[in-house]
Amino acid sequence: MGGPNAAPKAQREEVLPLRMEAAGIHRFSADDAESNHQDEAECTVFKRPIFVNKKTKQTKMVPCSDHYTNQALRTLKRMQSKALEWKVLRAVPKITLAAAEGRDQIISEETEKQIEQAYAEPTNHPRVRRLREQAWLVMVIMQDSGMRPDEVFSMEIENIRWGEQRIWIPRGKTKKARRFVPMSDRMEAMLRKWCGSRTAGWTFPSSRSKSGHLTSIAKGFQAVRDRAGLNKRVVPYLARHTYGTYTMAKTKNTFAVANSMGHVDLKSMEPYQHQELEPLRAVINERNRAREKRQLEEQPAGSGLGHIFGHTELAAI
Repeated sequence: MGGPNAAPKAQREEVLPLRMEAAGIHRFSADDAESNHQDEAECTVFKRPIFVNKKTKQTKMVPCSDHYTNQALRTLKRMQSKALEWKVLRAVPKITLAAAEGRDQIISEETEKQIEQAYAEPTNHPRVRRLREQAWLVMVIMQDSGMRPDEVFSMEIENIRWGEQRIWIPRGKTKKARRFVPMSDRMEAMLRKWCGSRTAGWTFPSSRSKSGHLTSIAKGFQAVRDRAGLNKRVVPYLARHTYGTYTMAKTKNTFAVANSMGHVDLKSMEPYQHQELEPLRAVINERNRAREKRQLEEQPAGSGLGHIFGHTELAAI
């Protein structure tokens, strides 16, 4: 017996080892589990092929970034959990993710203006103009609703609740992904213009994609970023990060923001709190001013010492 994701026993035993071997790891057997109750696998250096010469299709292997490595490791951890669920393995090693650099950037108003202007640059090619308009709309949706890129790409017109100013997301990468997200006024105006008379189907259809809808704006965004002279660290996903950071700073409602972004674990909200230092600084300054005031009031008249911790009057020394 098993859930909807369960596989036949014969298939489980045959397919899972192949997947694990394809991931380039040592298969963790039941015998290993008995001798090592909780082994911890060292973080592997993952490599991926890149083209050196596209004409000859010559490639070379280069190390993956920490974020790319963690994506592979999370997939492997998911495979391990399925192996336990299907009783293919009795125990699995603990996998530690790589220490990836956190997201410490947001899209500022100036950066947003530069991106918008770069997308709006005139062109004589109707298709290029349409693609730029589409990519800019995707950026606006991510920044104003906190949707993941894949959620925006696969958005269906029938899930846009125009009268309620919100959008229903029926599927996603986590169990919290099924949710409503807010639709800002500018999102609504741009989406109405984009969809026109269409009332169903993909919001961003693509005849060149197997899925039938848009799958990426990365290539066009790189060209826009270069034209605008922006740092290479400015990537489309920052739009979602900007939403999380700004809504956290203004609402202080961790649960509402986490739910709107489809986060299961509140720890996932930590990257969006890096803009919260100013209120903390203000509180400390207020405390220090009150302390200085009390010390001045308690200081004996005519003492002339004028010494307050951190504020020594040089003339009195």
